[in-house]
Amino acid sequence: MNGAPDFVDQIADACQRLADADEKPFLLANDPSEPPALLYHFTSVEGLGGILNSNRLWANLASTQSDASEVIHGVQQAMAVARCGLGGGSGTALSETFYSRVLSFLEDPALRPSGVPRFNLVTFVLSLCVPAAIDESGPWLDYGRSGAGLAIGFEPRGWIQGVPPLRVDYTVENQQKRMQRLLEAICTLLGQSPEGKQEPIHAAEVAAHLASIWVPVFASRMKHPSFSKEVEWRVLRPVLYVDGEARENSSPVPLPTFPAAEVNGLPVPRVEFIFQDTSLREVVLGHSCQLAEDELRLRLGRLGYKQTEVRRSTVPVRAAKNWKA
Repeated sequence: MNGAPDFVDQIADACQRLADADEKPFLLANDPSEPPALLYHFTSVEGLGGILNSNRLWANLASTQSDASEVIHGVQQAMAVARCGLGGGSGTALSETFYSRVLSFLEDPALRPSGVPRFNLVTFVLSLCVPAAIDESGPWLDYGRSGAGLAIGFEPRGWIQGVPPLRVDYTVENQQKRMQRLLEAICTLLGQSPEGKQEPIHAAEVAAHLASIWVPVFASRMKHPSFSKEVEWRVLRPVLYVDGEARENSSPVPLPTFPAAEVNGLPVPRVEFIFQDTSLREVVLGHSCQLAEDELRLRLGRLGYKQTEVRRSTVPVRAAKNWKA
């Protein structure tokens, strides 16, 4: 097994294909409902300055999102699927080993096997919301600096070249089906492989390791049903590492340079996305935002954002001590 890179590549490629197929129904171009006219990104007054001056938006590591449950919830759905794979009693010894290892590696990534290429996969998330959220107090409280921040509205089609927004899934039943497709497909591939027959325990560990690093990518496309009123969209950028080095894949976005940022006092890497200035159509100032509307209009005009409207939110928000970065 240590000398079987074909098996490792086969499983890794299968995970990539499954991830690509999984996101297709949720992409903007494939969404059955009428797409929103604008998608909004909440930020601070200081953040707006960097965005306007650079034509860039920054996505943070999914693992550094202020609410860790946003990723944990999706991982829990995969763990529920793995437990079902173990508890059915109809599986083979190989499949039981696979599901057992998936559970172990999701609970504690440090248990992933050594002696094979060390794969790691990190996902960067840029959150967006629909126009209806701008008229609700909840998003302003959670993401809009308790009304002291602002929301930037973009035309969603073609705003970032080659990186379409993806609609977040809030349905637990569907989330588990998506995780089930991932794990069952990898388990089937494992059972059909020569390695699964020759060295079943080690092969199951390798397959489970690779499946487990893709689970958080799927999870970053999901949220708990209690957040469903947000109707969130996301721009996601997974980055695969093999033995500590980023591997280029089919993504049209170049590998990131990870500019440092500070979130809750800690430095974290980010990925930058360049947007077309004509796609920035509106800036909504929070109810208590200190920035003046006329001042912002002049600034936008000087920077070339000729089509961008400015207005102030009429939604009052009770001040909160903690808000999401």
